[in-house]
Amino acid sequence: MIVRRFAALLAFVFLIAQSFTAAAVAPGSGTTAIPLKTYLSLTDVAWISASPDGSHVAYTSKESGTWQVWTARMDGSHRRHLTSSADGADGDWWIPNDPHTILFTSSHGGSGIDQMYAIRDDRPGVTLLIPHESKVTHVFGAFSPDGSKIAFSSNRRNQQAFDVYVLDRKTGRTRRVYTSAHSAYATAWSPNANELLVQVVYSPYNADLYTVELRSGAARLITPHTGLANFDSSQFTPDMHGVVCISDLQREFHTIQRIDLATRSMRPVIDLPYDIDQVVLSPDAQHMAYIVNRDGYGDVVVADAAGRTIGTPSMPPSIAEALTFARGGRLLLYNASGPTFPKVTWSYDIDTHKTTQILHPNFHGIPPDSMVDPPLVHVRSFDGTMVPAWYFAPKHHTGKLTVLLDIHGGPEDQDRVWFYPFAQYLVSRGYALLDPNIRGSDGYGRTYLHGADGRKREDALKDVEALRKWLVTSGNANPKNVFIDGASYGGYVVLASLYHYPYAYAGGMDIYGVADWVKFLQNTGEVRSARESIYGSLAHDRSFLESISPINHVSQITRPVLIVAGKNDTIVPVSQSERMAAAIRKNGVPVDLHIFPNEGHGISSLTDLMALYDWMTAFMDRHSTH
Repeated sequence: MIVRRFAALLAFVFLIAQSFTAAAVAPGSGTTAIPLKTYLSLTDVAWISASPDGSHVAYTSKESGTWQVWTARMDGSHRRHLTSSADGADGDWWIPNDPHTILFTSSHGGSGIDQMYAIRDDRPGVTLLIPHESKVTHVFGAFSPDGSKIAFSSNRRNQQAFDVYVLDRKTGRTRRVYTSAHSAYATAWSPNANELLVQVVYSPYNADLYTVELRSGAARLITPHTGLANFDSSQFTPDMHGVVCISDLQREFHTIQRIDLATRSMRPVIDLPYDIDQVVLSPDAQHMAYIVNRDGYGDVVVADAAGRTIGTPSMPPSIAEALTFARGGRLLLYNASGPTFPKVTWSYDIDTHKTTQILHPNFHGIPPDSMVDPPLVHVRSFDGTMVPAWYFAPKHHTGKLTVLLDIHGGPEDQDRVWFYPFAQYLVSRGYALLDPNIRGSDGYGRTYLHGADGRKREDALKDVEALRKWLVTSGNANPKNVFIDGASYGGYVVLASLYHYPYAYAGGMDIYGVADWVKFLQNTGEVRSARESIYGSLAHDRSFLESISPINHVSQITRPVLIVAGKNDTIVPVSQSERMAAAIRKNGVPVDLHIFPNEGHGISSLTDLMALYDWMTAFMDRHSTH
């Protein structure tokens, strides 16, 4: 789903942090730690796209300091840095039947208002595809089979909704082909070029699929359903008789389904007791590839058209993403990272079953065997629910640990065992970090996903308290040195935990978190109805939303707080952070407030990322009991 991919990207940007230029003494270890700058030199790659002839790949990398578009030959050689914008690149796609042109998106100042650009790999220059719409967000959807047209979504008609448009690359003209009261996204172009597959998102938990006939504009619902259901990773079958997608309709987990376009009936192709993250069909219709989200890992499976497994890439424990077929379906490309190595690009040959690592990380002198592979722990919460968490702890340490309890946003995100340089840096200095998935997180089935909806919101806080207690009783944590941090929804969890458990933490770090639920739902740039289905309705739950808003419980916060926000944030407006900081300060509790003038809901600038983690680490150093 577009919403989920966007949230995942924001979470990823937040985690890839800043650096220190000087080494520090690792607390409790008596050794000199490797500077964080060195850890952050092990940059991930994101996205991936193959050239039409399968000879090159395009990807985004932060190697130059900000996310930019790069290319390389399929064997990883001849890497080239194509873009150098201060705003960076949010994604890239090689245009079909065009051997030299790549589409990428970028937003100014971290605003999240994406624009679409084209760049060639054979000559300099960047082209803005839709000029004069700097205040309008454009979301790439799909290319026509010949690459001459681009389907995309835009909120130009209504700031609170996304319609689907088609851009003619030759003339530069656009036309609206689907109008929505919600958020609609083109997910695939039909092989015969006559139809689009459109996903309409009502909330992060509920969506529908439509086929849209481009000539007449006729739209046909192909997923009629009652209750909540998602339909992600959707695409036409090459014979145009069906659609393959991932859905949790009347199921606990997201499974691979095939929709018959004639009857609109649905049948499972792959049905596992785990979520499927993504599925792609090969152009020759002979194979499919999918990713199994198994306990936070992401395993690639290659199957035939009927779903029978024919091979699995030989990989270390890792998380795969961005599956794409190349060379007519004979080569599968994907990105993968693990707790001890950054995300790089891999390939799998369908015929030979050979797995090849195309891009390789430079460890910059860090011994690879020094990286911590965190164990997965399960902590029993107040009602018996088991909460999964990854525990990064130093390999060598004496005495009790100072621990950072790190809460993700969403709430429907999922923290997984991807490479986390800040965590590796912390453990190298003798600190520990617990990375949990409290109820409301994705990846563990429908029941867990909806475990904190609406009036069950504060059950998630009880999960966090159970995690803190586990750290003290079983995780060797100093009870006086447990800190909590989180971004966006995770920032709300931080603030709420500080007032619910006023003496439990050494301090809290809130990164653009929600402080006032009523004001948030009134002012957020997202479609309000989409968020109310998760958080509660202003019409029916206003008093409850007021009761759980941290801004109304400032008098119960006793521990120091660090608050960081972006001035251009359109999701959680900066006023939330400013009001919370002023109220805490008025109550006599130490609070540090930092506002980035050129950031939004996520930190994109390396300079700002450096400052963010500088403040966070200094905050922990200053308020730890030594």
